[in-house]
Amino acid sequence: MTRRILAWRFHALGDAIIPVYYLGQLGKFYPDLQIDYVCPPGVADLAQASTGIRQTKPVELRFMRSWQQVIRLIPRVRAWRGRYDILLDLQHNRAASIASRFLGTHQTGRFDRFGRLSAGERTVNCIRSVGLDPDNRLAIEPRPGLTLLDTQDSVDQQQVLRRFDLDTRPYVVFNPAAALPTRFWPLDNYCSLLDRLDQSLGSEPDVVLLGISKGAKRLEQLASRLPGRRVVNLVDQTTLLHAQQILAGACGLVSEDSGLMHLAWMSGVPTVAIMGNSPTYWSRPLGPHTRWFGSEHLDCAFCKAEACPLGHTRCITDVTVEHVLAACLDVFHRPQ
Repeated sequence: MTRRILAWRFHALGDAIIPVYYLGQLGKFYPDLQIDYVCPPGVADLAQASTGIRQTKPVELRFMRSWQQVIRLIPRVRAWRGRYDILLDLQHNRAASIASRFLGTHQTGRFDRFGRLSAGERTVNCIRSVGLDPDNRLAIEPRPGLTLLDTQDSVDQQQVLRRFDLDTRPYVVFNPAAALPTRFWPLDNYCSLLDRLDQSLGSEPDVVLLGISKGAKRLEQLASRLPGRRVVNLVDQTTLLHAQQILAGACGLVSEDSGLMHLAWMSGVPTVAIMGNSPTYWSRPLGPHTRWFGSEHLDCAFCKAEACPLGHTRCITDVTVEHVLAACLDVFHRPQ
């Protein structure tokens, strides 16, 4: 019997990307499920490409107070009443909890917002809490043959790379685009890292900068510090689906804590993440193709502060170029 599932995650970008991988697996392994996903507009094209997700329902709730979110959600949720058997509330904030009362589902699984597990583990736990995935087939960590790319309709990667003139030379992707200044790895470190990578790889890969307009200033500053190097700045020029194909063609990604970092590791792309004061038990990348640096070694770990209350930002400055270089050499693809 077909079971109708509605899942939702309204924000933020990276948090809304993560469920796409697990819902895609769920639909792939259990084709009797009809899964619809409510997500931010920026994630909709990525989610719609998933073979396991039947339909996406974009909803924009950024920069709204809780009561404004409720007002935006309730008319839509009422229109969906009676259409679904199970709700996966992957947001689980006050607005989502209120809106869920108007949906009329028989079962609701709620995401554990505060558990000290990775977002992937908590997403799978939410799915299994309502009896889905009875055979425990969902993989928390991507593996060959079961990455986000493997749960999607095929996209002509070469066409995407040709469009952005990335189809003839090896390249690395940098994403210095964390949400908070306390998570900014110094731009000079990226430049030094690139020089060291050149020496270690025996080649000079191009540099691709990916991100959204919020981080455009840092990306432009980094590009200006790489004179004589071919830098392809694609800030705000790609959809998530195109960014994914660009990441999949790269030697690897060096990124601060961002949505793009999550897109990369779930797609099986070699990923080195510099997490700063982010709680890495929640947001670290997963899998043997990833390396990450956090603040676990500090007494002030995981503070999430916008400005360091101790004035030292060691969660970032303790991560040296040598540390990141070694991580890149561990996981990056070697240029052909």
